[in-house]
Amino acid sequence: MNDGDPFEFFRLMFKTIRVGLIRQGINIDPILYEAGINVGNALYERVYDQDMNKFLENIAQFWETHYLGNVKVQSLEPLIINVSECYECRHLPYLGKPACAFDAGILKALFSTYYKDERTVAETKCYAMGDNYCSFVINKV
Repeated sequence: MNDGDPFEFFRLMFKTIRVGLIRQGINIDPILYEAGINVGNALYERVYDQDMNKFLENIAQFWETHYLGNVKVQSLEPLIINVSECYECRHLPYLGKPACAFDAGILKALFSTYYKDERTVAETKCYAMGDNYCSFVINKV
């Protein structure tokens, strides 16, 4: 482990617990998703800006500052957000399905609150599916 990265131990711990639960056949995605919604609601005021581009920049900066990954906006309509170096799944084994339920919950809360209506978040690419980044499509319900 690198002593310079204060989050490295927590990422290792999270990954170890998650992989152990997956191997036991326990699906924690619904719990992670709900936790992500709670975190997204708590985070909203910290990253909010009336201007959509600034709001997206603030989200990207928060992700990078907290070692969560590198956020790039692929498109605004539909809203597609790509995350490279994703903390949630980058070191997971191949699962054949998306693994970023926590991030999806955060994004659902952020954009549902921003737009003042319900949004869905679909993860279409993921390291755990063999992709080299994660991709989230955010749509109106």
